[in-house]
Amino acid sequence: MTERVLVRDLMTVGVKTCAPTTPIVDLARFMLEQDLEAIVVLDHEGHAVGVVSRDDLVRADVIFSATGVTSGSLLAGIKREPGWVTLETILMRSKTGSVRRMTYKSPLR
Repeated sequence: MTERVLVRDLMTVGVKTCAPTTPIVDLARFMLEQDLEAIVVLDHEGHAVGVVSRDDLVRADVIFSATGVTSGSLLAGIKREPGWVTLETILMRSKTGSVRRMTYKSPLR
């Protein structure tokens, strides 16, 4: 007899969610920070009304930028040195897949 695998045996519990009114840039940032493939969209009553995936963001041509992020391994963030401040920025465009890292070094006044 073949054992039947059920959905509950494979499903992810405690999935991340967002509201339909969440700005796309905030959603993209959150998905990037949490390394999420998709996020469930809940209405004001907590019912699932859809899913947004990384593929959806790519097709939507989302542009994401973060400057001075200090948590995580993507960016060095803000570094203070004697007489200088260095900022690191990352700019990503989903449609082209381009990622640019920029570093700015400015003297303290």
